[in-house]
Amino acid sequence: MKLDGGQDMESANKYLEQYVSAHNKMFSKPARNGNAYTPLPDWAKDIDDVCFVEVQRKINNDWTVCYKGKIYQIPPMSKRIPAVNGRVENIILGIYNSRIFTPENAIKKSQEMFKLINAGVNPNEKKHILSKDITIETLLEKYLGKNEKTNGQKNKETTLRDKTYLLKKHLKSLFKRKVSSISQDDLKKLHKDISETTPTAANRTIVWISAMFTWAQNNGLFSGKNPAEKFPKRNPEKNETAF
Repeated sequence: MKLDGGQDMESANKYLEQYVSAHNKMFSKPARNGNAYTPLPDWAKDIDDVCFVEVQRKINNDWTVCYKGKIYQIPPMSKRIPAVNGRVENIILGIYNSRIFTPENAIKKSQEMFKLINAGVNPNEKKHILSKDITIETLLEKYLGKNEKTNGQKNKETTLRDKTYLLKKHLKSLFKRKVSSISQDDLKKLHKDISETTPTAANRTIVWISAMFTWAQNNGLFSGKNPAEKFPKRNPEKNETAF
């Protein structure tokens, strides 16, 4: 602009009109062909559910959080605010929305995060694990390898043997499926197929599948809903064996 001789606002504006045209010729690109429209995801009711503002809030020593002039109390879980591996780390709890993710939801979510931190788990690392979405075969190997109940205690040797036999036998058809893709309908079909010969084994298999999914949730390998939860079991006939 200076080289063009602009000395005042009027001459500068005239120069900009010429510059914009030259700039666009040099750097502009044609629009892509096709429709770039992206539909709303299933969980969103309107565009306000997708567009959001991310804010950071620090938890005070008295377990309170201030947001928009209001103070929210998080039920204390320890005398001190726990740190992640001895350092401060930003953890995203969710997307704020008055209908989908409210401050009240954030309080409940923060309690879940503090439980993980107190257990020595970094919630951000847990999210990284969840993003991998392992297969049923991999989950089963990890689950049987740990030999843990949902309460963390070890299974008896006979229980582990029976569990290993039934799960490996009846889950084989689902081995290559992603854990997140398993639905209750899949398990209903599985239960029905096993029940044709041994209803008792079908019931026990579903119980252990439910325990496996719960273990996966507790250990950061699965974040969805347990497909075997509240599963309608068939009453076994008398004198039926598990095998």
